[in-house]
Amino acid sequence: MIRQVTALSREPPDGPPPVSGEPARPKEERVALVVFVDQAGLRCLRWLRKGFRHCFVIVRAERGWIACDPMSHRTDLDIFGDFSPDQLAHWYRSLGLKVVETQVRCAPLRLAPVRPYTCVEAVKHVLGLHAPWILTPWQLYKKLQYDDLRADQLP
Repeated sequence: MIRQVTALSREPPDGPPPVSGEPARPKEERVALVVFVDQAGLRCLRWLRKGFRHCFVIVRAERGWIACDPMSHRTDLDIFGDFSPDQLAHWYRSLGLKVVETQVRCAPLRLAPVRPYTCVEAVKHVLGLHAPWILTPWQLYKKLQYDDLRADQLP
């Protein structure tokens, strides 16, 4: 799914990132788009809710977006140009996909719950979301929507 978007910017950043002994923490909350897909190449995923059989995440970076598409046989990483979150979300929605705009969270400094490697687990790790009972793309979609509603109600 990610490969359908043309990567406009593939130049490397200005040197390697700094290395320190401290765990990496986001300096500021970064925008992320979680995209939910109906198509799943594996027959065993057909029991999942229609429209929510796979998910992937796209995270805002300094010079564009980094997309992480975890699949059962490999994980695709792509870099996109500097689009606005609305432009990118609109493009995926025009393909008939569900998109939730969220933030990369500062995960608690403890081990994430151990679960089998799935698209949902990979997306939760990228987002810094420790939610052990979120197992399916549909559950992740509902959780992200709920968190978004709660954030809107804060003073």
